[in-house]
Amino acid sequence: MNNSLRHIWIGAFLSVFVLLGGTWAIYNDTRSQILALIKQQHAITHFHIEDFEKTEKTLIKMLSEHPNVQHYVETDRTDTESLFYDVLKGHNEIMQLRLIDTFGNELVRVDRLRDGTIKRCLKDELQNKANRYYFQEFMQLSKGSIGFSDFDLNIEHGKLDVPFNPTLRIGMPVYNNGTKTGIVVINFYMQDWIENLLHYTNNKLMLIDRDGYFLIHPDKKWEWSRYQHPSRKAAEYFDLSPLELESMGNADYHWINNDTIAVPLNLFGQKLLALYHPHEPVLKMFFQKNLQFVLIAFTSLALIVIPLIRMIRLYIRRIDEEKTKIKEGKIYLSTLLNSVFDAVIVIDQGGIIQRINNQALRLLGYKDEELVGKNVNIIIPEPYRSLHDGFIHNYISNKMDRKLEERHFDALKSDGTLIPISLIVTHMRINDKIFFIGSIRDLTHIRELERREKSNETMLIHQSKLAAMGEMLGTLAHQWRQPLNSIGLIIQDLVLAFENDDLEKSYFKKSENEIMGQLVHMSKTIDEFRSFFIQEEAAGECNAIKLVSEIEELYRPQLEANIVRLQVRYGNGFGGVESGEDQDAFRFKTYPSEVKQILLNLISNSKEAIEALRTEDKMLRNTITITLNASETSIRIEVSDRAGGIGAEIAGRIFEPYYTTKEKGVGLGLYICKILCERHLNAKLTFETDTYNGITTFILILPRTLQDQ
Repeated sequence: MNNSLRHIWIGAFLSVFVLLGGTWAIYNDTRSQILALIKQQHAITHFHIEDFEKTEKTLIKMLSEHPNVQHYVETDRTDTESLFYDVLKGHNEIMQLRLIDTFGNELVRVDRLRDGTIKRCLKDELQNKANRYYFQEFMQLSKGSIGFSDFDLNIEHGKLDVPFNPTLRIGMPVYNNGTKTGIVVINFYMQDWIENLLHYTNNKLMLIDRDGYFLIHPDKKWEWSRYQHPSRKAAEYFDLSPLELESMGNADYHWINNDTIAVPLNLFGQKLLALYHPHEPVLKMFFQKNLQFVLIAFTSLALIVIPLIRMIRLYIRRIDEEKTKIKEGKIYLSTLLNSVFDAVIVIDQGGIIQRINNQALRLLGYKDEELVGKNVNIIIPEPYRSLHDGFIHNYISNKMDRKLEERHFDALKSDGTLIPISLIVTHMRINDKIFFIGSIRDLTHIRELERREKSNETMLIHQSKLAAMGEMLGTLAHQWRQPLNSIGLIIQDLVLAFENDDLEKSYFKKSENEIMGQLVHMSKTIDEFRSFFIQEEAAGECNAIKLVSEIEELYRPQLEANIVRLQVRYGNGFGGVESGEDQDAFRFKTYPSEVKQILLNLISNSKEAIEALRTEDKMLRNTITITLNASETSIRIEVSDRAGGIGAEIAGRIFEPYYTTKEKGVGLGLYICKILCERHLNAKLTFETDTYNGITTFILILPRTLQDQ
């Protein structure tokens, strides 16, 4: 019942709205039609003015340039009078034609009387017009210029012609041999022109001068209202203020009332206001059209009301069905969102959260009402929070032509703690509105696995160092054995010398120096051993030549014990460095101990490969070569041997963890080298092998600069 009443009220409101809207449209259409007709009429008025102006300009130019005018002789006026007489005879609109000298004296004057008779004025009938405004204006004209006086009533001997005689004067200077000798003035009788103009007007035409007085009016009592008794202005006629009427001249058109339109008019240079009043009132035309509209509307309404009611009922039923579908869709969407594994957040193009599933609420520690309707920045920590809205704006401004890749960052939970997440964003467009769907995964477990993996890697690296330390301890013991033997022999020699009373001060001093020399050598060896295994906290400046020299110094005894030679050489054109003399060329910033660990591992692998050769091949292939090269951006260190090369079946797996071809190997050496290069040194470790010639070369490329880890 309530729905039915509501539909009735809606129908009634729409009916009234349509009627009022139609009435308003008809009223405006009627006014628009009348305005269009008046603009056409105004264009015709302009055409009549321009046609008159063009014709009469040609006439006065002909007269001012005629020899009988230019060479006027006062003693013989006959030729000039005859010329003027003939012109008046051929132009009925001309009321008076005069030649006036520069002092305002009429030299020649020919008049057309009220009865149409043309009269040549005698000398005693001529007047001085020096004080008349039109004479003063025309005298200011330059050569070839034509002037028009105001459209006004004719005044003779200081009195208005009665009945009123509308007059227009045209003037043009006369020159004789470059000297202005006077002006030609034509007075036009404008009453016929006005009647002709009104004849072509389908509306009542009124003209108002710049002072607000009527010049033309359908009512004779208001015509030339300046000269009526009493004089009255147009503002009084329309019940307007003078300022309101004056402001109408600044617009293209202006409705004075429902039936009158004011349009600015330029009449021979005189700014007037033309008023058009349709013969048939606007309201009458409006009511006629409105009546037609109402009849048509009610007829149409009567024809469609029954089908319309049926359609409305059907439409209401469909609306109810759509509401049910929308409700079901919301339930379906909510269930779908809450059933997915990932946390999901939907935002609009302003960054406002529209929907959020239960997984996201649990992950972030919020309730639904705490997030929906809020800016998504609430879960984004700085510095990304202040940049996020700008990122959305730029993405939309760039027409969303960039792919939104997966991003990893920390999200802000309700308790202020940070949680690592992975975010994948997609966008969709619904009814020209853009929405972004963020799929979020908790990376806490993955980060923990990464931490453990990094810890395991660190442990493996440490174990590798310990293994190298064990091997190097043997080297250290070997290097200490000779100086210890030497010290023992020196002490025995000192004892014998003492027993034989041969111990002199100089001999004792010499023995002391020899012992101290051996001790210094042992101390240096232990310092090198200790520095080799120190873990640097920050990258530091070092020299590749010095690094290789330290490794060579430490490892050479072990190599010599296994009859393995180690040679160092300096490039063959890589970067332009061809010898080790330019020490500065090999300076770079890195973690020296980790570079040493890599090189020691590579040298150790080459040594073991040489040891595995047959005895007859070992002496021919027992050399390990280290080649140093330097470029502007990197240091290149090559470790090569000729121990047979790496077979194709194992070449692809040598950097895998726990993969080994050695009987007692664990398969971590090259894997650790690879980790140190890629994750610690920003370096690159590759290898080249030539099984035909039995050559294997490992290539380590280190950057010149390295940021602290």
